[in-house]
Amino acid sequence: MTTAENVLHFLKENPSFLSQHPELLPLQAGNVVNFQSLMVQKLRSDKDRSENRQRMMIDNARTNMTIQSRIHAAALRTIEARDFDELVEIIGSEVSLMLQVDVTTLIFEETPLTLQLPNTVSILPRTFLDQVMGSQESLLQSNINGDKSFFGPASRLVKSQAILRLDLGRDGPQALIAFGSRDPLLFTDTQGTELIGFFVSVVERMIYRFLYVGA
Repeated sequence: MTTAENVLHFLKENPSFLSQHPELLPLQAGNVVNFQSLMVQKLRSDKDRSENRQRMMIDNARTNMTIQSRIHAAALRTIEARDFDELVEIIGSEVSLMLQVDVTTLIFEETPLTLQLPNTVSILPRTFLDQVMGSQESLLQSNINGDKSFFGPASRLVKSQAILRLDLGRDGPQALIAFGSRDPLLFTDTQGTELIGFFVSVVERMIYRFLYVGA
C-alpha cells in the first residue's frame, strides 16, 4: 500500500524525480517558480535551435545562389568558344577561375584516327575511364591525392575532386571533365551534382558541335 511516508521516502531517495517529471507538479505548489524556470529555459533553447536552423538554411541558400551564378557565368563563357581548341583553353583557365577551383581538365579515351581531337586534351587508354568510374556518372571525393592521369602536373595541388562523365552520343568517344581543388573538403561524396551537371551539359553540346557539326 502506498502511503505518504512511502512517497516521501521515494522522493528523498530520488531527488531529481520531479525535475524529470515536471508535469506532476501542481500549479499551486510552492516550487512552481522552479517549474516555470525550467519551461522558460526549454523555450529559449528551442528558440535558439530554431534560429540556428534558419541561419543555416539562409547561409546554404546564399551559397547555392553564389555557386549558381558562377556556373551560369562559366556556361555563358563556354558557349562563346569559336572552335574546339578555344573551348579547351576556356575550360582549363577561365572556368577554373570562375568556379574557384585549382584545375579543370577535359579527358578523352583513345579514339579512331578519323575523329580529330585537340592536342591540348588528355588522351587515356581505352576502358580507363570505366575502370575509374565504374557505372557511376559522377565521382566526388574529399581528402585525396590528385591523379596525374586526370590533372597532370597540377595533381600535386589536388586534395578533392569532382569527376563527371560526358555524354557525347552512342558513337561518341568516352570522355569526362575533372575539377580539382586544393581544399580537401570542397568536393565530398554527400554533395549533389545538379548545378555542376548543368555546366557539364553545356560542355557536352559544345563538344558535339565541334566534333560532328562544325563551328
